[in-house]
Amino acid sequence: MATRLAVTLGAVGIAATILAAERTPAQQVPLLRLTRDLGIDAAEHDLSRVGWLAVSPGGTIAVSQSQDGHIRFFDANGRSLGAFGRKGQGPGEFQTPLRFGWIADTLVVGDFGTRRFTLISPERSLVRTVPWLTSVSIPPDARGVQPRVISLSPRALYAGGSWLLEASMGEGSPPFPGVAKDQPGGPILRVDNEATLQRVIGWRHPSPCVTSLRRSEGGFFALALPLCVTPPLEYAADSRRVAIATFDTPAGRTGSYQVSVVSDTGDTLFARRYDYPVVPIPSRLLDSVRTAQAALRAAPDIVALRRSMKLPETWPPIERLVLGRDETVWIEQYTRAGNRVWQVLNARGDVEGQAAVPRGVRLMAVSREAVWGTDTDEDGLQHIVRYVVSR
Repeated sequence: MATRLAVTLGAVGIAATILAAERTPAQQVPLLRLTRDLGIDAAEHDLSRVGWLAVSPGGTIAVSQSQDGHIRFFDANGRSLGAFGRKGQGPGEFQTPLRFGWIADTLVVGDFGTRRFTLISPERSLVRTVPWLTSVSIPPDARGVQPRVISLSPRALYAGGSWLLEASMGEGSPPFPGVAKDQPGGPILRVDNEATLQRVIGWRHPSPCVTSLRRSEGGFFALALPLCVTPPLEYAADSRRVAIATFDTPAGRTGSYQVSVVSDTGDTLFARRYDYPVVPIPSRLLDSVRTAQAALRAAPDIVALRRSMKLPETWPPIERLVLGRDETVWIEQYTRAGNRVWQVLNARGDVEGQAAVPRGVRLMAVSREAVWGTDTDEDGLQHIVRYVVSR
């Protein structure tokens, strides 16, 4: 049964219920076999670096080509269907098309350069462009207080014109109604077609891998922590689900991480903890990184910040999440060599199986029946591949 997680704003009032995460111990799980049944040759089709890959409900494969400013399309059998777009800022043109989603068979591409969504029909023609929202109307609480949003990052556009957004809050901002004042990070918002907040559906946690420094002369400086992996947050291709991972600090040979999946209506579909074997980072590698850091020249305040940052002592439990075209969640375990290892969760968060994927293959779209991704060869070319999943 789904449980209301987030804040709901409306005439009936405000409700917020937190679902405690159920713990799932490490266990033996069925092995899944992946059999390659499709390959789209990068040289033959003149593919440049692939930013993202999306598969429509009907099986059409869309591949972003940011270097060329367009989207390439292939049918389910790998035959080229042509391209859409070019570099530029006019209708049907792209600067940095980094996000995508589907409204049925219509591809929705989010472009950071032009700050808009471009909707592309199944026939690969321009439907329309939609400028990104720059502000949201937030109903005040009983005291007339409103949270202060300083920036919005649109994640999805829905049929009917509603939105899914990530927000950054101003320093010292009042909280959203029903949200703890000390909640770190930024909210994920569902907004209606009139740019009025409907609900907070989740929360993006701040990255433990980046530390910011306010400079005495003004401005900020951000410093990335070596060997650190930010817990992933991912959106489904239809934007109906969001997966949020968090890592615990391990205290022994076994650690745990949590995966929560919430719907775009604010319902928690599951929240589970999973055990994993802790693997220490070799001391010689830590020493090498510290030596390299100490040799870097910088202003005194940046040097002091770098020295204060504590390197992680263990490898992270997971590296990536991909939400399936069905209700599955695929989780890539963190590995340093050999095949990539993926665990597959069902709609309840149970571990259904485990699959080994060649190291050069990066999965980008997944389901119980098949997975799609890129296979990078020795020359750096990224070929499009599909594998059938069997048990």
